[in-house]
Amino acid sequence: MAHSLPIVASAAGGLPDKIREVGPDANGRLCPPGNSEALAQAISQLAALSPEQRAAMGAASRARVEQDYTWPQVAFRLSQLFEQL
Repeated sequence: MAHSLPIVASAAGGLPDKIREVGPDANGRLCPPGNSEALAQAISQLAALSPEQRAAMGAASRARVEQDYTWPQVAFRLSQLFEQL
């Protein structure tokens, strides 16, 4: 995501809340864990997109990183969590 690329990931752990498959902020595809056919299909889907569509998905990935995962954002959320505790 930080490299402005579309993402293909397993729908496991903390990944599903970071990958959007539809909408203006779509940035990749999620696959069921352990499903190699779904993984191949997701990669093929992204490869079949136009360069402009892939660039838009990559830009959405980068925007998500800049919005939610910069050190200032992480520190702010951590300080909020400490205050709640």
